[in-house]
Amino acid sequence: MTWRHITLTIATIVAVALPSWVKGEHCRENSWNQALEKQQQLDDWYNKHASSFNQMLYLHRQKNFLHQQFSITELKQFWLPQNGSLQLKVSQQIYNANMVVSQLQEEETHLRASLPNVQEMQKQWEQISSHCDEAKLVRNAITSTHYALSNYKLEKDLTTLINKVGYLKSLYQQEADLLQEILTEQ
Repeated sequence: MTWRHITLTIATIVAVALPSWVKGEHCRENSWNQALEKQQQLDDWYNKHASSFNQMLYLHRQKNFLHQQFSITELKQFWLPQNGSLQLKVSQQIYNANMVVSQLQEEETHLRASLPNVQEMQKQWEQISSHCDEAKLVRNAITSTHYALSNYKLEKDLTTLINKVGYLKSLYQQEADLLQEILTEQ
């Protein structure tokens, strides 16, 4: 997201202008630069995962689920002995759906595990803002408050992404379960 990069650039300019005699403990150039570096890594990490999900969503939208294309009766007929190629297609569909479910579960778990990192970064910016405010460095306090709010939004975006991954996973799970159920009935 380019707005994060723009604000990082602005904050970097502000950080360079920080005086070395700052009274606020966390409102020092060194602390500020460390926080900016962590923020950049966190933003890059999120952008990578959001882009990856968008690519997966694009592929998903091009995919047709068998349980959506055919009725239960039609799917059951695929398992008749004379429909060997269709049986192979359905078996492959079950396998592929289960693979996607596994990948999405892994991604969902990874995203959930990273929520505390976003929350920690938000708290760090809040502390920096507080220290800058105590040191009467208003511009720095405002900028660091902006970063804290940015991380609040990032937390919401990450939660939304987790929910979307979970929903997509449930669609593939439904495909695999329904086809497997039909297979088991035959």
